[in-house]
Amino acid sequence: MQQIILMAVLAVMVYAVSLELRVADFRYVARHPLAVGAGLVAQFVLLPAATLGVTFLLDLPAPTMAAMMLVAACPGGALSRQNGLPMN
Repeated sequence: MQQIILMAVLAVMVYAVSLELRVADFRYVARHPLAVGAGLVAQFVLLPAATLGVTFLLDLPAPTMAAMMLVAACPGGALSRQNGLPMN
């Protein structure tokens, strides 16, 4: 039952985010590939590397280090765009 509820909530979140997308958004991404590439490199290379450095610098226990690396390696999240909309 919990899995069904989780899938339903996730489906509603994804649908809500997709309602905000317009054709102009896809055009922007196509016209600015450098911005997309920079964001991807920052999310999947720089953030985990910085996290690894901080965990070594603080001499954290292995389980804490692993947990921090897992969180750093995760994508920004389905609602990251939604969270930024009030700032625009």
